[in-house]
Amino acid sequence: MTFLMSLTSVRDKTLRGLFLLIVCGMVSACSALTSSQQKATHSYATSTMELGQFSAAEFSRIQQNIVQMNALRFALQRDKKVKDADFYRTVQPDDISSRIAAADALAAYGLLLSTLLSENPAGDLEGAAEKFADHSAFALGDDFDEDKQKAVKSLVEKIGSFWIERQRAKALTVIISDYQPVVDQLAGLLAQDLTLAKAESGAEPGLLYAYQSVAKSLKNQAWLIVNGGENYNYAERKVAVDALLTAEQAMMRIKSLSAASDKVLTGLQQSNAIIVQVLKDKDYTFNDIKAYAKDIRDLARIYRSLAAS
Repeated sequence: MTFLMSLTSVRDKTLRGLFLLIVCGMVSACSALTSSQQKATHSYATSTMELGQFSAAEFSRIQQNIVQMNALRFALQRDKKVKDADFYRTVQPDDISSRIAAADALAAYGLLLSTLLSENPAGDLEGAAEKFADHSAFALGDDFDEDKQKAVKSLVEKIGSFWIERQRAKALTVIISDYQPVVDQLAGLLAQDLTLAKAESGAEPGLLYAYQSVAKSLKNQAWLIVNGGENYNYAERKVAVDALLTAEQAMMRIKSLSAASDKVLTGLQQSNAIIVQVLKDKDYTFNDIKAYAKDIRDLARIYRSLAAS
């Protein structure tokens, strides 16, 4: 509930940005984007879309890992009965769905920007707007009702290919400027769940902190049995050794994921501020956006290596 309330706090800004975009189609033509501006915006949009996609996939993976470790913890306790099973403790499906919705909204935002930058956006813009509307509706709940979804989707009906070519720079500037606080809010919410820094700084613990707590508990339980010698038979020790390995792998994954996510989400917030200036000033440098894109690639490599372990 707290997570959804945090998202709905940005509703007014979100809706205002959408209507400003529609209005933008009615004003005079704007100059085309320079090659440098196109590269910067494309890098920002693609990286943000990939970050959203990665985060959504990671939330699902963390949920699965926590459920698996809770099951192993249950198996290690002789006195536990079926009535004591609570495998989804700390990772209820509704909670995970809320987190995935926020990540999907970020991915859809990047997709919408990428579509506006494409050579022939008119054909794909409807699909991009549809995804953005659907994910935003799920993330914002009742504050993004059916009428507002239709308003977003009707946006594409007001945009023809001629309009896109003449108004591309203006449309991107309006969207990015107006959505800047929304993206910052989403980055903050993802940081709370995908890094340990927030919990260590005194903020409300997020999903990664819960993941770490379950892994530590499983490791401690398994350790007692593995070191218990003749008090436990082979079958019990086998379960404990498997549990110990699972816990160690999870803790390694948590450490790597937290460090990489913290770097990437900081880069997102920095790039989110810089891209506005890049679109306003054709000579503005965008080295931080390049660094952000590189951090996304590094995060993807880390994710692949951890998934293979």
